[in-house]
Amino acid sequence: MNSIILLMVGFVALAVGSGLGYYARQSIARRRVDTIEATLQKKLAQVKKEAEAIRVKAREEAGQIIEKTKKEIGEQRREIFGTEKIILKREKILGERIGDFEEQEREFREKIKKLKAIKATLENLKKEALENLERTAKLPKEVAKKELLESIEKEYQQELLERMRALELQGKERYDKRAKDILATVIQKYSASQ
Repeated sequence: MNSIILLMVGFVALAVGSGLGYYARQSIARRRVDTIEATLQKKLAQVKKEAEAIRVKAREEAGQIIEKTKKEIGEQRREIFGTEKIILKREKILGERIGDFEEQEREFREKIKKLKAIKATLENLKKEALENLERTAKLPKEVAKKELLESIEKEYQQELLERMRALELQGKERYDKRAKDILATVIQKYSASQ
């Protein structure tokens, strides 16, 4: 019996020892877990803090980059607008020069047309004069002279009329002046005798 009791006490001691060992091990494991969790919490907090610092720094750098980019874009826009103004001025000047050139070209062509018409008229007149000369050469002197005078009179009739009027006016002015001179002389002589 002793051995049974001993055996039972051994089993009980083994069970109590196992239970105490289990609890001791659980308590050590909990402490380690708490320590690991606390370390993880600290590391997590540190990582969050570093991430926030990185985010703030990134925002500042992004803001600086955006500002710098906006300034560069503004400068480029001003340069582009300046260049556009210069190009528009040059286009306007070029358009005006082209317009002037086209006008001069049109006037030049009109002058060429007029010159061609004058040349054709001169050729016709020359031809007519040659024909008249040939015809007149076959006629007697008095008839040729008469025809020549008639053709000149027809051609220059308006000019002759204008010259005749001018001569009449000159003659009238001369006679009026002469009459005034004579009248002045008579008045002077008459008043001297008085």
